[in-house]
Amino acid sequence: MESITVCYRRMAKSDLKGLLELSQDPHFLAGYGQTTDWPTTPEQIRSWYEANLLDPKTAYFSIEVGEEKQWAGFMSLTDFSETKEEAWLSIGVCPKFWGQKIATKVLGQFIQDCFASGPLKRLNLFVFATNQRALRLYTRLGFTVHSFHKTPFGEVYQLYVMNF
Repeated sequence: MESITVCYRRMAKSDLKGLLELSQDPHFLAGYGQTTDWPTTPEQIRSWYEANLLDPKTAYFSIEVGEEKQWAGFMSLTDFSETKEEAWLSIGVCPKFWGQKIATKVLGQFIQDCFASGPLKRLNLFVFATNQRALRLYTRLGFTVHSFHKTPFGEVYQLYVMNF
């Protein structure tokens, strides 16, 4: 089996089309979750872009695969706290790339880079209890389950990974 090249870069305005398509994909939403604040129209995507990509407490990245650097998803760091030295991590991969180890490859490198390049000592994330594939991935990458919550959107685990 041929190994696929995976990388990430800062999200650009040109990535909004891929983000909009992902936000409307029922297979993606079944695993990632659909909340009331998830942008699903071009206008909401533009508004989201202006509100989030320009906020210094957030950082959004696009995942690219292959030599042609095809847009395959996103990662984000939000709610960065210098005093707590932590942030919240999120990742979403387009369903057509599922099963190709895209998240494993890119997330492992991303976590290393987060801890190597700054004051972060802890990354937190939520994962839906029904998304067992993602839960297994996160635990393989060193995340520990911190707590379990029932939310209006479903049951979720809160996980974290520490930089030692």
